[in-house]
Amino acid sequence: MITWVADSALVALGFRDGRTGGMYDPSTYPDHGNGLFFVGIEDTGEVRVFALDHATGAALEVQRIDAVFDHVTALEFDIDAGELWLLCDDRCEGRTAVLRVTEESGGSGGGSGSGVTGLFEVVTRHERPADAANWNVEGLAVAPGSVCVAGVDTRSV
Repeated sequence: MITWVADSALVALGFRDGRTGGMYDPSTYPDHGNGLFFVGIEDTGEVRVFALDHATGAALEVQRIDAVFDHVTALEFDIDAGELWLLCDDRCEGRTAVLRVTEESGGSGGGSGSGVTGLFEVVTRHERPADAANWNVEGLAVAPGSVCVAGVDTRSV
């Protein structure tokens, strides 16, 4: 499972670069384009974040997000909310998790749990809707904020 996140969003969120130990600076990866690829490893549940070097063909790991579930079958970055959504299919009863970049010490668990700022940590977990079948779902999409109805604070997933 793969999703792409723009450098501008990652910088605005205060994303940390695990390779350098500092805050993410896109200029550290001059030939990577303008964003990073988040790759969910289905069999382990972890998410690895890469800068793809277009000059050399190298994939440089920028951060690793520990497994939230035993498996991950879909990833989606919600640009409007600055959140990363993970889905685990029927092997986890169709559960989803929402992760945000930590802003303060004392992470909320489920990600690295380190309390270090700039890492994606779980902020919400959702059960599959009660009336939905426990299917082998291999995708996830988050509706853009532009579809919101005035006064209603929900969007379709």
